[in-house]
Parts: sequence; C-alpha cells; structure tokens
Amino acid sequence: MGLALLVTADGHVPLFHQTYPGNQSDAPTFASLTEALVERVKQLDEELEHVTLVFDKGNNSEANLASVDQSPLHFVGSLVATQHPELLATPDERFVSLAAAALPAVRVYRTTKEVFGQVRTVLVTYNENLFVAQSKTLLREIAKRQRGLAEIHARLERRRRGEVRGGRRPTLEGTRNAVREILKGRHMKDLFEAEVTLQDELPLLTYHFRPEAWEQLQKTLLGKTLLFTDKDEWNDAEIVRAYRSQHLIEAAFRGMKDPHHIALRPQHHWTDQKVRVHVFTCVLALTLLSLLRRELAGEGFELSMRRMMELLSNIREVVTVFPPAQGQTDPTLRTTLSQLSDEQRALFKTLDLARHTAA
Repeated sequence: MGLALLVTADGHVPLFHQTYPGNQSDAPTFASLTEALVERVKQLDEELEHVTLVFDKGNNSEANLASVDQSPLHFVGSLVATQHPELLATPDERFVSLAAAALPAVRVYRTTKEVFGQVRTVLVTYNENLFVAQSKTLLREIAKRQRGLAEIHARLERRRRGEVRGGRRPTLEGTRNAVREILKGRHMKDLFEAEVTLQDELPLLTYHFRPEAWEQLQKTLLGKTLLFTDKDEWNDAEIVRAYRSQHLIEAAFRGMKDPHHIALRPQHHWTDQKVRVHVFTCVLALTLLSLLRRELAGEGFELSMRRMMELLSNIREVVTVFPPAQGQTDPTLRTTLSQLSDEQRALFKTLDLARHTAA
C-alpha cells in the first residue's frame, strides 16, 4: 500500500490523503493525483496562483510535468544529478553564497535548461553539511569494501600457500561473483579497480582503490543537488527553502510510522475497503495531533509529536475511594493528579486541562 499526503507548511496538518497500490511507482501515481490535488486545494482556497508543489526526482516524467503545467499549480523539483554531468562540472567560481539569506553552508549556480520538453530555471546547489555527511557515509562504505576484498584475497593466498587444503576449491567464476557482490553499492565500481585471473589453477585477486576517482566524485557530485522550477521570479534562497520544505511531509510520514501511537503499520487487513478505513483513522489521528502540536507551538512549546504525547499521556488522574462515613450511604471520592514535572505542569495550565478533571 502507498499513501499520498498533502500537509500544511504550518504544523504539517493533513489536508488531503489518498491510498494507492504499493506495487505502483511514484511517477504514474503523481500523474493520477494531480487532478484530485487541484480539486482539493480549490475546496480550501479558490486562489491557486500561489500554490507550489514540491517533489523529488522519483516523480519526474514528461507526462507529470505536463499535467502540472496544465494546472494552476507551480512546482519545485529535483533532477537526477548524474544525468546532467555538464551542470555538475560547473566551476566553483561560478557559485554564489547564500550566507546573506541565512543559508551559510549553501552556494548555488543558477541557469536555465530544457528539462522534460520545457525550458526551466535550474539551480545547482552545493551544501557543505551535505558534502560532509555524504563523504562520511561513502568512506564507511569504502572501508567495508576494502575489508571484504582483503578477506577474499587472504583466503585465496592461504589456499595458494597450502595452509588450507580441505573444503570446496574456489573457482574463477565464484570469486568474480563474490567480488561483484562486494562492489555492488553506488559508486563502488568506479572507486575500486578489481581483477580476478587464474594463476596456478587458482583464482588470483588484484585490486586497488582509485584516489583519482574519489577526488573527481568529491569535485563533481558530493554535496550537490540539482533543483528545477517554473517559479522563475523566485530568488535562489526561495527556491532552496521551498525544496527543503519536503522535511515537513517526511516528518508527517515518520509520525504515522510510529508503532506506539498512530501506527499506520502493521495493518491487520487485506481488503481494499478496510485498508482505506485504517488509513483514514491514522490520518485523522495525525490531524488531531498536528493541530494540538501547532497550538502548543504557538504558546512557545517546541515539542516533537512523540515527546508531546509522552508528556500528556503521563498526566494521570487518581481517584481514591473511601468507605462511607458514619451515617452516610455513599463512599467518599477524592481526586488528585499524579506528580507532574515542570514541563507537564506548564502544558496542563496552557491547555486548561483542569476543566476535564473530576469535580
């Protein structure tokens, strides 16, 4: 099962949702949703000229972009960077810093290019923080591959020296398959040069890391994102911030995957109707929690949804029942609250929860 979700920028409150088959890729799903999305936004606001869709490269297709062009919506999307090597090769001196726009780690190069049949504004962005994060991830993957190749090489050498005689004899094809499996990750085949040959009837593995390929990857791809849009009048910072707003929808999806609260998964249903009802109740829960979180944010409480629920759910009302006093028939009830932290006490007061306590 897949879920399409439209949320507000303010508090990611759901405004629209639709379920679709999980074996359907993003691109055709996007095309089928555009019309429904436009209709939903029209119900909320007749003025659609300032509504901008933000989507990632998984939704790119000429048909999808054409459907957006035919609608009153605008868009900001991303491109598959490796499909535009000439943009990745843009010299550093052509990039402009966005530090003055409160984006100190970002530099951009702005141009126009025909994309999916239309000339669009294209922004090549370089983010230092993204560069560092991607470099660390790749270095971990490189080290893992180096260990894997070293282990294969050591096993073959022990067999060659006669230190290992039993077991299945390694074959040329089997060794090549093992090397291919190790270098299966993204960029690994470019960063390593490995060759398996036959020597003295045993496979021989020779390999080395290609520092020039690593340097080229750092210069051209790491830290870079290619954005494109039809909002030609927007400045560079506005385009970057619009694309970054995707984290709002991602936060909403993370909240729905929480197994302890909203719990979109697991689903103990198998018919379409029941799956849709289950999703509807989860989106309804997300809506109520998002509205509550937005209300608290307006009062100065910057809480994650999970933290908000933990704090509120641990505010307990304790009712102590005493036996009837002499001459009375009804028991005596005494209501108290569980011990509250300073944060819980502030929430209790802000939301005026005292009105819900027993008299």
